Amino acid sequence: MYAIVDVETTGGKYNEEGITEIAIYKYDGNEIVDQLISLVNPEKPIQPFVQKLTGINNAMLVNAPKFYELAKRIIEITDGCFLVAHNAEFDYRMIRNEFAQLGYDFYAQTIDTVRLAQKLLPNQEAYSLGKLVRSLGIPIADRHRASGDALATLKLFKYLLERDTEREILQSVIKSERTNELEPRIFDAIQKCPSAVGVFFFHDKNGQIIHAGKSSNIRKKVNQYFLGKEPWNNFLRENTYEVTYERTGSELIADLKLLEFLETATLKYVHKPRKSQPASWSFKIEDQTIVHTISSRKQNQAAQYFSGASDANKYVRAHFSNVLNFKTQIVINDKIAFENEVVASEEQDVKLAELEKANLNKRDFLVVGQGRTYSERSFIRLKNNELLGYGFFDLNFQIANLEKVEKNTVPLIHAPARVLLIHRFLRRQKFAKTIDLPS
Repeated sequence: MYAIVDVETTGGKYNEEGITEIAIYKYDGNEIVDQLISLVNPEKPIQPFVQKLTGINNAMLVNAPKFYELAKRIIEITDGCFLVAHNAEFDYRMIRNEFAQLGYDFYAQTIDTVRLAQKLLPNQEAYSLGKLVRSLGIPIADRHRASGDALATLKLFKYLLERDTEREILQSVIKSERTNELEPRIFDAIQKCPSAVGVFFFHDKNGQIIHAGKSSNIRKKVNQYFLGKEPWNNFLRENTYEVTYERTGSELIADLKLLEFLETATLKYVHKPRKSQPASWSFKIEDQTIVHTISSRKQNQAAQYFSGASDANKYVRAHFSNVLNFKTQIVINDKIAFENEVVASEEQDVKLAELEKANLNKRDFLVVGQGRTYSERSFIRLKNNELLGYGFFDLNFQIANLEKVEKNTVPLIHAPARVLLIHRFLRRQKFAKTIDLPS
């Protein structure tokens, strides 16, 4: 028995959408034996682009039943059925989320007609519902409405079943879908994760960490890992019993914490970062000549770090090869790569000030970013290009107080490659905020 499903939603942030319309056709393999078609009041506004796409607006849903009023009927019509949908992951997730808000664990085996079509019809140009049914000559009406899309999915499903003469492909797809379903423990683990920036860890039944990652949206990323189709996704589904996380507020802090963890961890499906030595750039003034030294080996007195010598060269030539009244010389790995002549200008002091400001080796400062809440900010501390750690402070807190900064700093292990991440961030984020600390 099959329940062919399609839902329309409000749009919006991942896992915060609401269902605006649902259609379910119960199909016994020969004919439709039951059906449910209804608008749904999501109790939240519909995104403008969704209104334009579906034709469903907020006014239409004022008197529509809320999801809890349809919940019993949905359970009845889907009981004992495979849930069939085009991109089943989305429709199944939406229905499960709605039930989860009611405190009910809705669970069903699913069949995705996208994946089934990809196996049975491998030469199609596209597998979106509209393009696929049109290419197969299957009529479709009320596109982007739940009833129309569900009926089109049903016709497509019947078309595919007819071409699976040995039933071998369908059986393998069902088996695969059952393997890839999110078991209740996995679904619960996802629901506990926040839609926030941070690092996360997958634990096996013994509590051991088997995978780690970082994301600007932890819940979305964890969900993607569980729903993937690669061998390592299967490994996570079979072996994960808990997901823990740490909010960082700042993606930069998440990067640094994950790098530090991976350097000491042994995880089957995570590649350790390469231990590469970034190129360093330093400079000094000798006999009216500014000598820029770029080296892939020497790390002492680095003004900034770059991913390679060519990156450093481009940066220096773009910003400081015309520091006027001074001859400029760029030395890369002990070889002179560029020289220019002296040109007089009144802008000399401005150019030298820019050059001195770019020398992060002589600064004790904080890189300030978003915190874990609206009233909080994060910081990363660098002193003479040494990474000291990170921390958080309230907006009303006087962060420039050195003693308080030191008490609130969580240590991080220093490495030039990690400082490179911070330098790269500062170069790319024109409006990144930094605070210099008193000496």
